[in-house]
Amino acid sequence: MAGLCEGGYERLGSLKPVREMFKAAVDLKCSSTPPTVMRSVIRFFNVRNIKPADIHRQLCEVYGDDAISDGMVRKWVRKFNEGRISVHDEQIPVGHL
Repeated sequence: MAGLCEGGYERLGSLKPVREMFKAAVDLKCSSTPPTVMRSVIRFFNVRNIKPADIHRQLCEVYGDDAISDGMVRKWVRKFNEGRISVHDEQIPVGHL
C-alpha cells in the first residue's frame, strides 16, 4: 500500500478539531473498524467539501491497511452527492437472492 496513503493533516486546513480527533484515533491504534464508521467519516468530510483523495488519505492515516480503498471512497462520495443519507448496507429483499 505504499504511496496510497501519502498526505497529511495539513490538507484539512481549518478543521483543527477534526485533525485532533484523527490524531487521537491513531494513538488508540484503531483496528477492525466497521465500514459504517468509515462511511460516516466520508459523509462528514464530503459535506465539508473535502476532496475524495484527501478523504482517503485521512482514512489511511487513521486506519492504515484497514482503510477502504480510494475507489470505494469515491463510490460513497458519489452516492452521498446523489442524495444517499444512510451509511448502512442496503438490505436485499429475501425473494431477490
